[in-house]
Amino acid sequence: MIIEFEIGDQSGDGHSQSDTYTFDCKHEDGGVISIEDIKYSYKIGSQIIGFDLVEDCCDFYEEHKLSEEEMDKLVSMGYTHEDIDEMREECIMSEHWMDIYMFICKLGYEGLIFTPTHQKHLNIGGYGLFQ
Repeated sequence: MIIEFEIGDQSGDGHSQSDTYTFDCKHEDGGVISIEDIKYSYKIGSQIIGFDLVEDCCDFYEEHKLSEEEMDKLVSMGYTHEDIDEMREECIMSEHWMDIYMFICKLGYEGLIFTPTHQKHLNIGGYGLFQ
């Protein structure tokens, strides 16, 4: 199933900045994965890792790092990334956040595969509708 994941201020009532990542989500056995499957795998993965990325991390303006303890938990469970030092010392970018989210989902549902896709968009006008 093609799923768009949005990171940031989706409501538009704050800084109104967000990034969207689109993935074809399936199981390695070819099974179709639903949004409910993703949510459930994330819930189980969060329990395994010992913290909830979505609910407890980076939810205040300019809060852009995970705690040292959270980073240690990720690494102890096998998380790796070429920017891991930058993520520890400076900040986590939205692409890092997406990568961590997918890692947590995969902890909760072995064999889950996220394949990046690029949706085609068609602008159909309506500029004046928004004020």
